[in-house]
Amino acid sequence: MVDPIRIPPISPLPGTEPSGGPTAPRAPAGPSFAEILKKSLDEVNQMQNRAGEMQVKYVTGEINNLHDVMIAVEEANLAFQATMQIRNKILEAYQELMRMQV
Repeated sequence: MVDPIRIPPISPLPGTEPSGGPTAPRAPAGPSFAEILKKSLDEVNQMQNRAGEMQVKYVTGEINNLHDVMIAVEEANLAFQATMQIRNKILEAYQELMRMQV
């Protein structure tokens, strides 16, 4: 009597489904756009809060260095202006998409 030939199972190639059809490549795991946006807005908010606190401390005499206060205020101002420009660009892109015909 002859023994049957045993063939080990073949595993599918990476990037293919078990049915043999290709799958879409997956993006590497990472933070979503919403998470990045929220984190950035929180950072801008913290900068503005810090600048406001420093202004109050300067007025009350707790801080004597006007230079540090002005730097904090300008950093917060620049971060806010950059945030507004990004918001404007996102709105422009959204409006452009809405103008496109399907």
